[in-house]
Amino acid sequence: MVLMFAGFMFLVSAGSAAAEAGARRYHLAAGADSKLVVHVPRAGLLRFLGHSHTIEARQFSGVLLWAEVHPKERSLVLEVPAEQLVVTDDAANEDTRTEIRTTLLGSTVLAVEAHPFIRFTSSEITTKGTAWQVSGELAIRGTTRSVVLSAEVIETNDGSLRISGMLPLQPADYGIDPVTAAGGTIRTADTIEIHFVVKGHRSEEADF
Repeated sequence: MVLMFAGFMFLVSAGSAAAEAGARRYHLAAGADSKLVVHVPRAGLLRFLGHSHTIEARQFSGVLLWAEVHPKERSLVLEVPAEQLVVTDDAANEDTRTEIRTTLLGSTVLAVEAHPFIRFTSSEITTKGTAWQVSGELAIRGTTRSVVLSAEVIETNDGSLRISGMLPLQPADYGIDPVTAAGGTIRTADTIEIHFVVKGHRSEEADF
């Protein structure tokens, strides 16, 4: 908790310095046009009997600091409360969705009681036109790994940013084993996909 608070204070102080240098600040949050969705495919010998899972983050928050001239002043931090992940499978009934979510949040997958947040912190942001490459650290379930996000970023008519892309991820890198059924003949795939369409609104002061 102390380290997390220190990280927030570093972000605020760095953001203030960047703002003074002419960086633009954007606040990121979930909304009707701002979503993080996880697709979990099925695998195994009897995978045709199961179906892929869709999981959505109903809440998340973050800050993007963008400096056109000085790349080192660019930064992105995004945090998802794991308790706000919900299962939205159209093919599953409410009881099945509840069962899947209980497994997702439990000790064998995200272990939310011990690790309540999923957090991404950038180390470098490079751009070529509307194509962004964001390198950084992704922390899930108490394990941090380096990842690279590829995204398309478009400025909208109201001055906000639309950030979209997909990140393939291997849960095993974070100590998460595939969830199995039917004696292991149906299981979750080794690679999942995090799809994002995130809206960034201009803000003088971030509340993250």
